[in-house]
Amino acid sequence: MRSTLYVCAAVAIVCASISAQVQGPRSTPAGIAELVSQLSAGEADNRAAAACALRQKARRAASAIPALTRLLADATPVSAPCAWFDGEFGLSNGPPRTSPGYEAGKALGSIGPAALDALVQGAGNANRDVRRHALRGLAAVRDVRSVGALVSATRDSDALVRGEAASALRGKEGAAVAPALVSLIKDSEPVVRARAVQSLGSMRGEPVMAALIAALGDGDVLVRVQAAAALGRRRDPEGVRPLMAALNDRAPEVRERAVMSLGMVRDATGVPALLPLLEDPDPDVRDRTAMTLGQIGDPRAAAALIEALGDADSVVRERAAQALGQLQRHR
Repeated sequence: MRSTLYVCAAVAIVCASISAQVQGPRSTPAGIAELVSQLSAGEADNRAAAACALRQKARRAASAIPALTRLLADATPVSAPCAWFDGEFGLSNGPPRTSPGYEAGKALGSIGPAALDALVQGAGNANRDVRRHALRGLAAVRDVRSVGALVSATRDSDALVRGEAASALRGKEGAAVAPALVSLIKDSEPVVRARAVQSLGSMRGEPVMAALIAALGDGDVLVRVQAAAALGRRRDPEGVRPLMAALNDRAPEVRERAVMSLGMVRDATGVPALLPLLEDPDPDVRDRTAMTLGQIGDPRAAAALIEALGDADSVVRERAAQALGQLQRHR
């Protein structure tokens, strides 16, 4: 977790440079035409970069729709040309990967409703990669007509397509959206379940809450992490007790995320369950626990935080001191 923060800080330094690189030629007809010609370049990196640059033009790139649609089938793996600009850091330390087709889908999505028909047709294509890339574009189109195609894709035979559909439905409206995502909580593939949980975190309703609580008991760590995170984003007191139970999870990533989410809810009910985690074997969990106790501001945490001032980890000691200062301000 801490190393990830260091990577993100380094990335911020180069973001401005990367942003300038993906802008490409000016948004004149000639400039757009130049980028369209690059979509059929021999090098996959150039094709992806051209699609990325067209995405920055948004609706001004409408003339590129036919060429971008043809590119949807291109699944050649390349380093993501817009990754740092987008904030798509992923979970690895290396550069994120993408493909020309995936960048084409995002470009079509940025063009908006004018590209909707092409994207809906792509979502029903026989080619798995075309379907997946088209769904990525539909995620960005703010048009109710995109929802039907996305919901249908949650029943696709391919897990990558179902996962993309789950992510694309985040923030979408419609009576069929939540039931489709809830059904994916039982998908056979962990990545699909994790993406469904992530999207459900922004939705309301008792079936959604029940699905998120159930996901805290999933057999996959990533799914449980996403469930804990989603419950925190909802800031619903009903999620406090399930999050308290997650503090006993065998995976430190889940315990840490549950602690963070309890801090977001800021309900003092969870304080007694948090206190033992100041002695957790994982220093990141202890660090986050001290921070969360400071955020909640319950005086019952004072004695345990004072003891944490002697922690073997300097970051935990510093966080405990900060938390104690917060308790003073809450008095």
